Amino acid sequence: MKKFISGLVVGVLLFASTTVFADSAKSLLGKKVQGTFDVSFNGHQIGSAPVIDGSTYLPVRSISEAAGINISVEGKRIELTTTDEIVPTVTDAETDAKNRSNAEISAQIGLLKNKIQTYESNIKIERDEVLTPLEEKLKELETAPQTGNSRQAITNIEKKIADSNANITKMQAEIDAAEAEIKQLEAQLNK
Repeated sequence: MKKFISGLVVGVLLFASTTVFADSAKSLLGKKVQGTFDVSFNGHQIGSAPVIDGSTYLPVRSISEAAGINISVEGKRIELTTTDEIVPTVTDAETDAKNRSNAEISAQIGLLKNKIQTYESNIKIERDEVLTPLEEKLKELETAPQTGNSRQAITNIEKKIADSNANITKMQAEIDAAEAEIKQLEAQLNK
């Protein structure tokens, strides 16, 4: 009795699945082809696709061969496989976020480059308008006869020259730091 019931259950399942498959296949059988589309892959014609009831049906074998996808047919099942790693799709939101990030990085690079130009201009001004005149004045005082006042003036000028050199060194360090930051930001852009 158990064999009879299990045979009956298996029979019902097979009959039901065959009926469902037949119904889906019957939905296209006898339908009129309303037109065809040429199918191209990377600019090369690989076949044509019929249009039935407003839906286009692509030729599976042609598509799989053109795309380098393995195809196997086992009974009523078509299996598509690939040996290549599937490349994840990038959403519009991800692309927008990446573009915003790149724009922010580019803006930061622009600001840093402007800072560098400002520091370079300030260094030039410091050298041309402060340091060079001080050095010339120092030479004059050192060649002139020494008095108590001239010795004090020389000391004052030497201090101003040291301060000016320290200021130039500080601005050069700022330039170096900004250039290092630009390199880091450019590396982020290239990712």
